[in-house]
Amino acid sequence: MEYKPKRPKSEDFHQSDAIQVFAQKLCADHVWNCDSEAYIYYDDVRRRVKLPFDNEREKYDQMLKGYLKSMRELLDSGEIPKREKGQKCSGCSLSDICFPKVRSYSVKSIIESMNGVMPQN
Repeated sequence: MEYKPKRPKSEDFHQSDAIQVFAQKLCADHVWNCDSEAYIYYDDVRRRVKLPFDNEREKYDQMLKGYLKSMRELLDSGEIPKREKGQKCSGCSLSDICFPKVRSYSVKSIIESMNGVMPQN
């Protein structure tokens, strides 16, 4: 079961949420040698939605393989992709990893720390 704060307006669930739960299901099934059911719980409507992995396993398996291939290509390129227009990552537990915040720095403080001098703020 995956918790999500808000249900989509036009469909039962987002495909991006479903693929996340599918990857979690594969891991859980492997660890506990089972075939678990998968749900998304939407807090705003206080309802859970069963995901269609029983009937559409091959579809989600191919989607996951495609995403993993794309992720590996991005990792190999060493570049952080731009966030797509309309992409909503605020509810995702991995958003800070996918889109890290760039820290401001000063060359002076870096040089001072290299010389053992504590930077003054």
